[in-house]
Amino acid sequence: MTRYDKPDVTQLAGEGVKELVPLAMRNMKLNCTIQEREVWLGNKFDRVQVTLKRRRSVA
Repeated sequence: MTRYDKPDVTQLAGEGVKELVPLAMRNMKLNCTIQEREVWLGNKFDRVQVTLKRRRSVA
C-alpha cells in the first residue's frame, strides 16, 4: 500500500447517496466523472450527480 504525506479525506454528501440506489444492478457497470468537487455516476440508462463533502484536508 502506498502512503501519502498530505491526503484529503472526502465523502459523498448524504442527500445524493440515496439517488444512487436506482443505479445498483447485478453485474452493473458504472461510469464516473469527477470535476470541481462534484461526482457524476451513471450507467447506460441513468446518471446521478453527487457532491463531495470535505472531511479533512492536510496542508
